[in-house]
Amino acid sequence: MTTMMDRPNAGNAISMPVEYLRSQSVDIVHEQWRREGGLGEDKPTKSDLIKDAVEVANRLLRLPHGWDGKNARRVDPTVALTMVRFIESLIDDGSPDAQLSPLPDGGLVAEWLVGDDSVEVRVHPGLRWSIWAERADGVDEVEASFERPEQGRAAIEQARIFLSKMGEHVRVRRPRSR
Repeated sequence: MTTMMDRPNAGNAISMPVEYLRSQSVDIVHEQWRREGGLGEDKPTKSDLIKDAVEVANRLLRLPHGWDGKNARRVDPTVALTMVRFIESLIDDGSPDAQLSPLPDGGLVAEWLVGDDSVEVRVHPGLRWSIWAERADGVDEVEASFERPEQGRAAIEQARIFLSKMGEHVRVRRPRSR
């Protein structure tokens, strides 16, 4: 039986036993996804993706101090706003969904996973940034840390281009409420 994950992304949009997926063609996966209302020919717009990122960031801002069962700080509102703006600068219509998660220092991490390609952006309090992108073959596409966006301009552009290429390979997406 196919089940939807709580926070699916382009790389793992459907949770099924690996053996079953290996025995079936991708078209069967698409057909099942379509029956569940999750596959449309239209790709999400940049506006859809930003709206999703804002909703998740707002939920993460409500996490209490100690959300990890230890001493994790609350998500810094400046970090959340900065991350959403940064995501907006990286994505286009049809980009993969960003998966946002809190960091124990009050920062946020955004990840995009498509197949074995990945992009990770971290924003920490004090607005320290890092970007890391890795191709499916294990080669680093981007690796940079900086304290101001202008310092990382070249790395940001590399990540944006890589993320755009990743979006070309996304075949299934999660359902969107409209």
